[in-house]
Amino acid sequence: MTKKDEEALKEKYFEFQMLEAQMKQLEKQLMAFEQQQLEVSSTINALSELSKVKENTDILVPVASGIFVQAILKSTGSFMMNVGGDVVVEKSPKEASGLLEKQASEIEKAKTHIIEHMTKMQEKAVEIEGELISFVQEQKNV
Repeated sequence: MTKKDEEALKEKYFEFQMLEAQMKQLEKQLMAFEQQQLEVSSTINALSELSKVKENTDILVPVASGIFVQAILKSTGSFMMNVGGDVVVEKSPKEASGLLEKQASEIEKAKTHIIEHMTKMQEKAVEIEGELISFVQEQKNV
């Protein structure tokens, strides 16, 4: 094996390792988006169910994981929503659901983009792997 061949082999192997690392990172991002999507879906369902509850009904409001406080539901006609930058605005149930549906759509687009990118990276990794295998086989035959 010539010095040039050895360098080319190292370069291809390094490229393969980099693709694997990038794909693992994208997989983590995909999992995070899937978790966000579940949370948004759960929130949409909660808003829908809450809008069915009559006013002045006793409810339990979560304060933290597994910790609740008793409260009386005054109104289901509007919700206070954090719209970013620590800004909270009042929204109707329809507006709140619409914003959440838009958020779910954006998450789905991001997931699709990541999956497409991962597919291209996987194809490139398979190509490089084939080149590495061919190179090693050629060296065995020399």
